[in-house]
Amino acid sequence: GIQEAVRCFTPPSDVASSVLLTASVEIDGHLLSSGAGTVFTYYHDVNLIAVQPDAGPTMGQTEVVVLAANLGSGPGPFQCRFGSGDSVAATIELHRQALRCVTSAGLARTSTVEISLNGQQYHGAYASKFVFYEPPRILSISPTSGTMLGHTDVTIVGIGFQPSAKLCRWDTLVTSVAQSNASHIVCASPVLEQGLAAVEISLNGQQYTSDAVMFSAYLDPHVHELSVQGHQGEVDSSLADKVTLPVAGFVLVRAWGSGFMGGTDYRCRINEAVPIAATYDAEHDCILCWSDLWTESPNTVEVTLNGREYTTDGLALTINQFF
Repeated sequence: GIQEAVRCFTPPSDVASSVLLTASVEIDGHLLSSGAGTVFTYYHDVNLIAVQPDAGPTMGQTEVVVLAANLGSGPGPFQCRFGSGDSVAATIELHRQALRCVTSAGLARTSTVEISLNGQQYHGAYASKFVFYEPPRILSISPTSGTMLGHTDVTIVGIGFQPSAKLCRWDTLVTSVAQSNASHIVCASPVLEQGLAAVEISLNGQQYTSDAVMFSAYLDPHVHELSVQGHQGEVDSSLADKVTLPVAGFVLVRAWGSGFMGGTDYRCRINEAVPIAATYDAEHDCILCWSDLWTESPNTVEVTLNGREYTTDGLALTINQFF
């Protein structure tokens, strides 16, 4: 048959309770009631406590958890609303006293967060905010390599960063952001397997960039031996030591050791002088240090594969220069 509805507003109640709701209609002076009625529940006012995370990209799909007090008595349907946008369905987690919902796509803005326990009346407009931001992008990283033992401070340069940046991801491993501003983020690399790892960042701890800027993780390098032309064991040298002839004032010293493959910015540091650019000799697996900074005293040589982190092996070499 034809279904009809009566629309009415609830009166206020001093307590949270369940009451019997009946409907009556007056026809020709007669008051007619229909059925045994139904139960209507008054629930406590809802107090929002926190929104986690409190930011997400404009493309939406951020899973938001709204923590609140007095959720248990709500009848549903449960909903979230962000600013003046459309409401989205929510699920309730009574053990956490939380609602869980997913943001829709929208413009970059700061929005109020409200929740509804009955699909009609909303709570919390002045308690919490949610920031919709343009998705960030990574443009470059420096250094682009580091030891697989981790702890390399990597500066990530990009656009759309936020001071509240949360996490860096290295393939599947995650580290916390140490410093951040609108265009730079600093993260320490984790312990990695040797090889390449894609670096991504997250501003809300949940959704990451997809730029796949690569970071090279190499073995922990060590210098085992130093050699110079004219010294025993040096490439193309005879067995007898002799004087070294500089080339335009420069002398080539080779650093031999382990873990030299996979670097991106090779340098040599001679004594306490300013580091110089170096070259990796893949054929002989050594690092070539051309310099005019050598002294007559023993010369300590340390090397780096990323322009930042140097070996600390303390090997030294005396050069008998002939001018």
